[in-house]
Amino acid sequence: MNNTQEQQDIFLSIDLELESPKSNPNTHDSITDSWTIIQLGISVFSLGKSNPIFLENVCLTINYPHKLSAYIEKLTGITSEEVNTSTITLQDAIKTLRQLREKHNASRILVQWGHGDFEALKEHDTNNDLEVFGRSAYNVKHLFMLFAVTNRMKRRSGLSKSMGKLGLTFDGNIDGKQLWKHNALADAYNTARIFNRLLSLMKRPGIE
Repeated sequence: MNNTQEQQDIFLSIDLELESPKSNPNTHDSITDSWTIIQLGISVFSLGKSNPIFLENVCLTINYPHKLSAYIEKLTGITSEEVNTSTITLQDAIKTLRQLREKHNASRILVQWGHGDFEALKEHDTNNDLEVFGRSAYNVKHLFMLFAVTNRMKRRSGLSKSMGKLGLTFDGNIDGKQLWKHNALADAYNTARIFNRLLSLMKRPGIE
């Protein structure tokens, strides 16, 4: 692959927000017995020198016909009314993810913070839409931990704190709308930013 092709690589970064089960000490008022996906955020981007070049950002709130736990409403900013009135099913959201990959001819390897989001989506992929992706995703949290080890930094920290250690600040101003931490799109967007920064730090001097 030549340098021009490499610069044009396009990636999809994802993040999920979930309702927590009633067994969680923080969410005894939850109606569900298992973790339930209530929002999918997707950022489509190519690599840039200081920041990614964002091509499209999509936030999909999934229909959930119950009242959310108070803890999750406060943490994510997602309201019960939003999930109750949404007409988007989880299968719709997964299909949109596939369509975005095809539209932008993006990498088959998704980008995510941590391990679980792509795996959680695969559990609900009844129409095999995720077959257009690879078997696993780039785990940006692990990439950061490797960077931290080699630079004698504290390895364990969340997305926002890890960004700070790389000279980045969490940015929730996306496409003219202010979003906050634990919004799925805000987290997907900032996962793309830290991924871009880590890859730029890997690049050998003189390589454009």
